Amino acid sequence: RNGKPNRVAVHDLGAATQILALRAFELGLNTRFMAGFDVDAAREVAPDDFEPVAMFVVGRATESALSDGPGDRGRDDPGEYVFGASWGEAYSF
Repeated sequence: RNGKPNRVAVHDLGAATQILALRAFELGLNTRFMAGFDVDAAREVAPDDFEPVAMFVVGRATESALSDGPGDRGRDDPGEYVFGASWGEAYSF
């Protein structure tokens, strides 16, 4: 608004997307945030004064997605990277 960079914009974006995710959950929707999106392709469709820094989708999960377990879709076991009381100690799910 004053022509100066907003140094807290990315923090504000993170807070806003978290609120969006929580509200979507309350409404029975799912969110999926993506780090690996094509920034250049996003820039092509965004207005010139926007900088794409986040990408996410909101929708309803399919029955097959809901019935699959974490390992059924080739995902890592969270116990390998979610730790308990100390680093390297797997969290018990």
